[in-house]
Amino acid sequence: MPDIAIVAVDLDPTGNTATSIGAGGAGIDAGDIQSTLDNVAIGSTVTFDIVVDAVPSPGLFAVGLEVNYDPTVVEVSAVDRDPGGLGSLLQYSSGATVPFGINDSIPDTDGSFRVDAVDVTATFETGPGKVLEVTVKCVATGTTPITLTDAFTGGGVNAGILGVDVGTGDGFAFTIGTELEAAVGCGVPVTDGDSDGVVDVLDSCPNDPEDFDGFEDADGCPDPDNDGDGVLDITDNCPIPNPD
Repeated sequence: MPDIAIVAVDLDPTGNTATSIGAGGAGIDAGDIQSTLDNVAIGSTVTFDIVVDAVPSPGLFAVGLEVNYDPTVVEVSAVDRDPGGLGSLLQYSSGATVPFGINDSIPDTDGSFRVDAVDVTATFETGPGKVLEVTVKCVATGTTPITLTDAFTGGGVNAGILGVDVGTGDGFAFTIGTELEAAVGCGVPVTDGDSDGVVDVLDSCPNDPEDFDGFEDADGCPDPDNDGDGVLDITDNCPIPNPD
């Protein structure tokens, strides 16, 4: 199995650097990232970071992903691959050289923004840090999810929701869960109607609270019979699905 690194959207860039994340520094823990932002004025912008907790060896030399959003609420107005100079994990050890990259045209208004960045020095970076900075603009009242799909690049496998595209020998994979995605309220608060900690715009069951039993907890839906055998988990001696 490859090593796993966690990728997250952080709506508060404070404390994030090329080699650290928020308060925790060495990883993505509770309180290190901000996942909701309320009542952003129409016409105003929100700049957020895409961060990774622990890139293992052989390291990261490129990133390619899609930022997904509701185009009726926001548009992507800017992307920065090296914020502030040496502000990206890709550039930490490579001096002032800016990463090479391409992205969809800006402003992007179709709901999916593709961005790629490659370390032109081909230096492989490891550890935690921010990899990209993205800015969205509120264009109408509403709540939008901010989610990630597609791939980071730097290992030898393709796995998880964020998988690795190209190989260097030893492989690693990236993963992201609902709790590491984000939501922005433009002119309105971000709501959580069932008070389960998964906001409505990211919750597949916004009126039914997640039971947090360790089985598919990220979707926000309760699972009273995890293995689907007709015996409720509360009385099931083997509630978790077992292929055997």
